[in-house]
Amino acid sequence: MKIIKNILLLLVVFVLQVSIIPIFEFRDTLPNLILIIVIIIGMNFNKYTAALNGAILGLLVDIYFSSALGLNVLVYMSIGLISGTVSEYLITDNLLSLILYIIVGTIIYNIFSSFIISIFINALSLHFIIGKIFSLEVVINALLGVILFFLRLRNPIYNSIYEIEGFDDIDEE
Repeated sequence: MKIIKNILLLLVVFVLQVSIIPIFEFRDTLPNLILIIVIIIGMNFNKYTAALNGAILGLLVDIYFSSALGLNVLVYMSIGLISGTVSEYLITDNLLSLILYIIVGTIIYNIFSSFIISIFINALSLHFIIGKIFSLEVVINALLGVILFFLRLRNPIYNSIYEIEGFDDIDEE
């Protein structure tokens, strides 16, 4: 039952990303809710949980959007692994940490995805890659993270993952 709740949570995040988030497009840039959720999971749980959830969400993105299966799996899984590993050494329970994680995570996501695309396509210029790294998406993702923080929408995420990880005591804010 715990795994089913987690899969349902990931499906809800994915459905929101493909149905509601495109409404908030600004200058051809969309917020990346999936990336934010993977980062939040990485910040608050172990790196393996974040990597697994990132891989599942990446697979959904690959199936729905991409012609090359596995690219987003690799990128989102790597982001989950990195954010989970870094969170073992840094404070992760305040808004400033969340903003920092999202900014760095978005930059790493753009670097990884540009690097992987350039390997397979060999048509990306350095100008495109730098523009992608320092894009408006960094600011938009940080703003969406702040909104999620203040809406306290992270509690359903925490509750779902806490059950899977085996924690019985869940601190409510």
